[in-house]
Amino acid sequence: MAHSYTQLYYHVVLVTKYRTEWVRASIEEGVWAVIRNECESLGGKVYAIGGVDDHIHIVLSIPPSIALSLFIGRVKGASSYKLKSMFAILREFRWQNGHYVNTVSFRALNTVVRYVKRQREHHGT
Repeated sequence: MAHSYTQLYYHVVLVTKYRTEWVRASIEEGVWAVIRNECESLGGKVYAIGGVDDHIHIVLSIPPSIALSLFIGRVKGASSYKLKSMFAILREFRWQNGHYVNTVSFRALNTVVRYVKRQREHHGT
């Protein structure tokens, strides 16, 4: 076979250290942009980002050449560094160790994307 093809989608959840409510609605768009940029700089494709003050959800695919845990670790490290310098209220920001990941089938992708985009609404009810 001359070419390889992968179609792997992941639902990732990252939690703030001690579940501290850092990601306020007033700055969430900036936070999402930083995380999206970090994912894309590593070759990932982001389908959705959403969350609430103490955790975020990301639906993405990554290149098969990088281990998922390494990819997530790099995104967490780089985003933490950038967020601290961009937002004065995030000077002490930290991600909790570890992460949650679940695979998503192609058929369920749109459903999970909708769920992630509506996190504030979901947690508000």
